[in-house]
Amino acid sequence: MNVINFLQSFQSEGLTSFFIFITRIGGWEGHLFGLPLIYWLWNKEKVTKLIFLYFSASFIINWIKDIFEAVRPEGVALIEQGGYSFPSGHAAGATVTFLMLMLLVRKKWINIFGLVMIFLISLSRVYLGVHYLMDVIAGILIGSFLVFIYHKFLFDKIKLIFSSKTNITQLIMLTTIVFALILIYHTMSTIITLSIIYGFGIGLIFFYPADVSLYSDLKRKSLTTVVGTMCLLPLWIAMKNGLPFTSITVFLFFFLNGFGIIILPFFFRQRKT
Repeated sequence: MNVINFLQSFQSEGLTSFFIFITRIGGWEGHLFGLPLIYWLWNKEKVTKLIFLYFSASFIINWIKDIFEAVRPEGVALIEQGGYSFPSGHAAGATVTFLMLMLLVRKKWINIFGLVMIFLISLSRVYLGVHYLMDVIAGILIGSFLVFIYHKFLFDKIKLIFSSKTNITQLIMLTTIVFALILIYHTMSTIITLSIIYGFGIGLIFFYPADVSLYSDLKRKSLTTVVGTMCLLPLWIAMKNGLPFTSITVFLFFFLNGFGIIILPFFFRQRKT
């Protein structure tokens, strides 16, 4: 609590607005818009690895939160924030995203940018009074561990297992895993993360290009990004203001988000001549 009080001793309207903006970048809103944009504009194979890691890590972090059931700091929050405190999902998510980008890009500028973003997003959670310092430290450590295990060992093995199967077998395996986890650990956070993975995974199984170069044209990338953004915004508006907040509607909404990431570039790919 002393760290929160110290940071908030510098509180001002401008600083608070800045950290609210930073914390949104590191949350669901930032990732659900940021990751599709990166996928459409950059290397699809590399971003596929990042997307699966981020949402799998989100599932794991939410599971850990429910184990500890740690309450958030009281009387110091500058924003409304539900859920449990330990570990910080924002700190873990930022670490997973930017550390993975550092490994995929391997450029000095992305290393500096990534470290700055991890620091700022983590700091924002403490300044805004929704996490203790230990929460964000734990989030960074867990996120780093997940990146190491996933990047070094798991991704290639999982990819090898799935790629050796037929499309129908892949679909059965993916469906079994997703719905088994939802039944075992039935929370709204679980439904959100797994429905995105399910939609994205189905898109990969049936629409991922054998020749990624067909999607490399800048004009088509830009068109996909514009159309994709126009599709995502109405979905978000409908979800927040119109659709009933039930397990089924949440699953369908986030499934469409995940599936749309893959399917949109398919319509704008360059045809072979």
